[in-house]
Amino acid sequence: MNNSWVGTLAKGRQELWTLCRSRGLWGTGSSRGGRVASGDELFIWYAGQGWLAHCRCLYSAHYPEEEAEAPWRDLGYQWVFRIELLKEHIPPLEIKAPGGVQEETGIHTIQLGQFPQLKPVQANALRRFFE
Repeated sequence: MNNSWVGTLAKGRQELWTLCRSRGLWGTGSSRGGRVASGDELFIWYAGQGWLAHCRCLYSAHYPEEEAEAPWRDLGYQWVFRIELLKEHIPPLEIKAPGGVQEETGIHTIQLGQFPQLKPVQANALRRFFE
C-alpha cells in the first residue's frame, strides 16, 4: 500500500506553489521526505487557508544534485520528488467547514515543515473531499 503525506505551503507563499505546480516538483526539508516513494500521495496544506491540492508522487524522493532540481534551495529542502497534480481547489478547502475534513480526519492544524504521514483513514477522508 502506498503512503500519504502532507506538504505545507507557508501563508503568503503562493508563488512557491505556482513554481512547484508548473515544474511538477515538490521538496521538503523534513527527514521523513526521504521515505516518499513512487505512487505515494501528497496533499498540500496552505497555512491559514486550507487544503489546496491532491497530488501523486511520480518518483521516489532523492537529494537534489543540481540547482534545477530544487529551484528553491535557499529554503533548505533536502528531498525532492516529481508530482502529478490530481486536483486543486482555488480557494482552498477550509479545514473548519461544518461536517468537513476536520471532523473526518481529526486533523486540526498542520505545522509548517513537519511533512506528516497520514493514517489510511485520514487519507481516505481527504481523497473524498478532493473528489
